Amino acid sequence: MSSMRLRLVLLAVLVSPHLLFADAIQLYMPQHKGWIESQTKGFAAEIVDLALKNVSQKVNRQVLPVNRAARYFGQNRPSCFVGGDAKLASELGAGIVLQSKHFFETSIRLYTSSERSAIGSLSELDRGTMIGMTRGMKPLITPELKSFRLVEYASIELAAEALRKHRISHIVHSSPLWSDQVSGLQFNQKLTLRQIKESIICHQAKSTAEFIQSFNQGLKKVIDAKQYETVWSRYFDPADKPSI
Repeated sequence: MSSMRLRLVLLAVLVSPHLLFADAIQLYMPQHKGWIESQTKGFAAEIVDLALKNVSQKVNRQVLPVNRAARYFGQNRPSCFVGGDAKLASELGAGIVLQSKHFFETSIRLYTSSERSAIGSLSELDRGTMIGMTRGMKPLITPELKSFRLVEYASIELAAEALRKHRISHIVHSSPLWSDQVSGLQFNQKLTLRQIKESIICHQAKSTAEFIQSFNQGLKKVIDAKQYETVWSRYFDPADKPSI
């Protein structure tokens, strides 16, 4: 292979790494603190890693920043994405998808401090209201929130500090909170905006249908062996464990 052709091949792989693993299931893993930090670190990463032991197909796991993982999933078919549900898949441009059994329940909530009055809906807020969020939350923002002034922060702790200093009036974040956040983030007022039964979502194909079936069987083994409870307790309050 000529040096010029080799450079073109390497460039194609860098731009679209899925091309290097054309025969494998492409599994995009959105990187977010506590959720997925590497292929085996983070709550979702650990649960998926355990369940994949039941999958005989080759699986190419790619841990990427949230927005890039979502973009790649929307563009590259067939492929799979860790997290979300059929509604989120539609918002990502994936169309009708296959969906595994859910392994997590996320509530997207609007938080504020006890100094402010509780609200029953977003319609009670002025359109100029400044709402803080972490960067990883962007794909989960509901359409109604986009009409407000959204401010991104590198961490929920920085957003909470901005709330305490009255730079913003609310924070949109997911629940349950990670165990290392609970003590420092006591929000008294909250409004649930959306609930998501987190699963693996895949474009429709024979290979992904087989993958989902094997993954579901692996997930059942993880739950039956009490491994799910063990992983949960490392990240969350055991009292918050969902019924799955």
